[in-house]
Amino acid sequence: MDLRSVLATVPGQVVFCTDLRAGRVLTEQVAERVIGVMRWDNPKVRRTALLLPEGHAVLALQFERIVRAAGNPARRTFLHADQAARWLGEVLNPAEQESLLELLAEGEIEPPSRPAGRSSPTRTAPAR
Repeated sequence: MDLRSVLATVPGQVVFCTDLRAGRVLTEQVAERVIGVMRWDNPKVRRTALLLPEGHAVLALQFERIVRAAGNPARRTFLHADQAARWLGEVLNPAEQESLLELLAEGEIEPPSRPAGRSSPTRTAPAR
């Protein structure tokens, strides 16, 4: 099932978190396709966080350009998982926030900090 099919079945808007910490620079052709997909799904997007790897300036610049070209201020790039989690968490319910933290923890040595007053089981991230 492709993204368009999935989005067609979802009522209302969606929240995306795309973990690109293992990403590499895209070819211009692929970057243009990503922009096209983002423009197409703009009406369905409540918020999108794109988590980029630290120390990869070219990829960060490329995705900042892609986000600008897509033309939706509800999309942002982040270098730190905790910042992305805080921003997306503003529009998520507690169960969705927990799922987001688990997703982000998969690529981290330590998971992003949890909001005050919340507890959950400890999860060990895979070694790099």
